[in-house]
Amino acid sequence: MSVRKLLPFVEDYLNSLNDALREYNPGFGLSRLQKYWLGFCIMGILLSNQIN
Repeated sequence: MSVRKLLPFVEDYLNSLNDALREYNPGFGLSRLQKYWLGFCIMGILLSNQIN
């Protein structure tokens, strides 16, 4: 599976997650690679409709 661009609602979710993490702990946030990997995993779950 090749994901080049995330779905808009997945990007919105990752951005809101990152904002919440920064609000909880100002020195912490998701890196670009962490956002990509988490988005890739979420897209894989949505596209395959399976977690395991």
